[in-house]
Amino acid sequence: MAAFSIAFVAMVFFGLAMVALAAQPKPAWQLEWEKTLEAAKKEGQVVVYIGGYEAVLPEGWARPRGFSQAVKSAGGTTVRISGQLGRAPGAAGVEAGASLGTQWRLALENLITVVRAAGGDIGNIVMLRAYVTDMAEFGAGGAAVGEAWGATLGRHFPAMTLVGVTALVDPNARVEIEAEAVIA
Repeated sequence: MAAFSIAFVAMVFFGLAMVALAAQPKPAWQLEWEKTLEAAKKEGQVVVYIGGYEAVLPEGWARPRGFSQAVKSAGGTTVRISGQLGRAPGAAGVEAGASLGTQWRLALENLITVVRAAGGDIGNIVMLRAYVTDMAEFGAGGAAVGEAWGATLGRHFPAMTLVGVTALVDPNARVEIEAEAVIA
């Protein structure tokens, strides 16, 4: 985070290029965000900047594996993505017998497609909520879920909640994932 921002403006007119360097005032949200960041540091919180948001990790806490305890975003538009099932785009429903890993990957792919349609990308996702119908299957299928995560989100770890439910809207569905994204 720079103490000031600089914008490079390039203009091309009839084949001639002109480049100007101009200092830009910080928007109000950025000034407020920097105040919040400084306050968090004074309170002993460790704040890690990741893409379009900051992961917050209280001092002395171990970094969780695969998610962030909390994230802070500043400015932008908040997009709330409805729960996505693990079905192929255009399919009427979830394929009977599809594994949890396959459904997890398809649900994340669908979610990412919706985020991109809203003008964002993976780095804009700040919160995931996953609903699974069988926590024991989730526990046993951790490798397949991790593989699906790596194939779709890579090393992006937003805040996340996992909830066990008795059923989802599609009787073949084992997972449904919803999200929140902040797009600058």
